[in-house]
Amino acid sequence: MTEKSENQISSLQPKLVVGIALALAFSLLLATIFLPKNDSYILYFDSPTDTKTSLPAIPNTPSTTDVEDTSSVESSKVSSTAETSSVVSTVSSTPVVVEENNIINYKSRQTYSMMWKGIENLCKEYPEFLSYSVYGKSTKGRSLPLVKMGTGAKKGLIVAGIHGTEHITTTYALRCIEDYCRAYVNGGRYGNYNLVDLFNKYTLYIVPNCNPDGSEIAHNGDSPLVSVANFKRWEYKANANGVNLNRNFPFYFDGINLMKNPKPDNEYYKGPSGGSEIETKELMELCNENSFSFMLSLHARGNITYWSDVITPNAGGITSGLCSKIQSVTGIVKTSSPTSNPSSYGGGFENWFRYTYQRPGICVELMNAGITGSTSGNEQNFDSHTIWYKTKYLFALTMDYVS
Repeated sequence: MTEKSENQISSLQPKLVVGIALALAFSLLLATIFLPKNDSYILYFDSPTDTKTSLPAIPNTPSTTDVEDTSSVESSKVSSTAETSSVVSTVSSTPVVVEENNIINYKSRQTYSMMWKGIENLCKEYPEFLSYSVYGKSTKGRSLPLVKMGTGAKKGLIVAGIHGTEHITTTYALRCIEDYCRAYVNGGRYGNYNLVDLFNKYTLYIVPNCNPDGSEIAHNGDSPLVSVANFKRWEYKANANGVNLNRNFPFYFDGINLMKNPKPDNEYYKGPSGGSEIETKELMELCNENSFSFMLSLHARGNITYWSDVITPNAGGITSGLCSKIQSVTGIVKTSSPTSNPSSYGGGFENWFRYTYQRPGICVELMNAGITGSTSGNEQNFDSHTIWYKTKYLFALTMDYVS
């Protein structure tokens, strides 16, 4: 290279430096003007090899839990929207939970007073769709709540809390009420179901807790009215008289030999006679006064449906098909054969209902049998323990099937 060429290059170097600096400054100015003012964008210039850029939060991303899940459809499906299709390429099989501003605190145990406060607030929020009344009194004089949801002529009955320890069923019923109301007033779509159509046909009669005395004894420091053998608060399924209400209905009552105690007990006492307890009588009267197309009795543990016994093997000719549908949508397993032992089906609410009305009456055990420990703490893990993203469709699919 000649001395003249070297001098020409040397004279260009300052100009190149200035040009590069001006180009960088102009790029930063353009970024400032055109990039959205959003803290979610963070640009890193520390290192030439650092390519990290945080993506913006997806606005109003629909929860994958709003897609009905069945045994033949993977739970990784998401709603098809423009907002998600260009950003999300893969979705985990674990459903995304989008928190709502809930009236019901479903992460907390529902005491008697909390339950009533929740019912009243829900009915104030959705007055044209929801109402409540008192259908009777408990042994200790507590009001038994009845929530009516919908405007249709057909009626379905949902009953929770028949066993004192199983208060998570009360929480489940209240959360369903709130979820269904919210969906109803926002267009009516709930997974694959049209709630507007369903609730134009149906009114659901929902009893969030038919045994509030038992729940308050098990979880809120109340006491039975009688001396209870081997009293254990966290195992207390009975009512205030130490009677297991789900063995007290007048259906093959004398055939029950399963009860280990002939006197008041945490769970093994069927009572002095079929229908002896006031809570039992109130439920029977509620059923007799209404022509319910179906009845679901919610229980806590087993992840299974009990839908048949040898006396009423397939009530209405549709109970078997309904439980197959429940299994396909929610994953709650259908028992394969009718219950044959009178000690297992005698005195049962769902058994009495099926036999009396020849319509579907189903015991629905919500939680997986493998969950250990008292049911008292399960609200902290409500979504996973109830498998909420699938089981929340239980009421809708039942109305849809029995239509």
